[in-house]
Amino acid sequence: IMDAPKILRGHRHSVQSLSFATSDVGDLLFSGDDGGSILVWNLEDLRPHLTIKADGNAILYVSAVNRGVVSQSRYGNLCLWDWEVNTDHPISSTSTNSSSFCKAATHGIIQDTFVVVAPTVDNTNLGFWDPRSNIFKECFRLREQAASVGMCTALCSAEDAGPYYLVAAYEDGSLRLWDMRFSDPCWKFRVHRQPVFAVTACRSSLSCLTFVSGSADGQIIQTRISLEESIAACCQQGDSRSHPSPVHDWVVDQVPSLASNASCGVGSMASKGDSSLVSAGCWDGHIRIYDAHRGQLISCLRGHKGAVHAVQFSPFNSLLASAGQDTNVALWIPEVS
Repeated sequence: IMDAPKILRGHRHSVQSLSFATSDVGDLLFSGDDGGSILVWNLEDLRPHLTIKADGNAILYVSAVNRGVVSQSRYGNLCLWDWEVNTDHPISSTSTNSSSFCKAATHGIIQDTFVVVAPTVDNTNLGFWDPRSNIFKECFRLREQAASVGMCTALCSAEDAGPYYLVAAYEDGSLRLWDMRFSDPCWKFRVHRQPVFAVTACRSSLSCLTFVSGSADGQIIQTRISLEESIAACCQQGDSRSHPSPVHDWVVDQVPSLASNASCGVGSMASKGDSSLVSAGCWDGHIRIYDAHRGQLISCLRGHKGAVHAVQFSPFNSLLASAGQDTNVALWIPEVS
């Protein structure tokens, strides 16, 4: 792993989200911050290509899509921007009417369309936004009382399991797998004892889907389920009876903090495109890299002062980007020996 990252300086506020893209001008990196700005970095010269003043509130989430970029603000504004044409006004926008710290998830249903999934006004149930219709619609409701499950705290696409699958994490430490064609989850399991603030999905084989999740108490747990038995059967039967056991239990190093004996929480996670590596951005300012197949910690990167809010692998090359409380964006080159 590269010892000294390349540091991109341009934000004045904490950076919450990252997304890689490619364009006619070269490879790009989008970064959204707490001041409501999105910077578009040209990775050839490592300078901001342009700035989108997306919102007056913090930007929780950015995602590059079809030569555009989606943004989500802390107070529920969802916008689609054509950054190459107009950075003053979005192409499409809507509001979830919720105030949340859960980052949205962009999900490609078919090749040329996508939807954005985010918590609804109660922050427990989920809805999706299709920018073509410009309507945010609640679609996924829990049967349990919201008080027993808590808020939805993290989302990620699980398209390796099929074009309609999405993973949601909750305040009670549970994960749910949703088939976006149905209103009920097709799989659920309480994996953690504490709230889950980050989750990423990767396919471990043709018949299995792997989730890696990180929680407030520093646990990083890999859970593997059978696609054929746990997903197809549950969707047909309309229940959630499959309860897999965690394959690995990764625990982040204990670190000193303001509270004695407090653990280091995990705030962000990402998996490499080939599912070989998983990165975890932690509240102690470190990025931990794991071998996804063996469940082993292979490197601990130290490049930030303060919590790491976002990590993202490039789908185009070997770059890993990280960002956080210190307002910096760091670029790393991970290599597996």
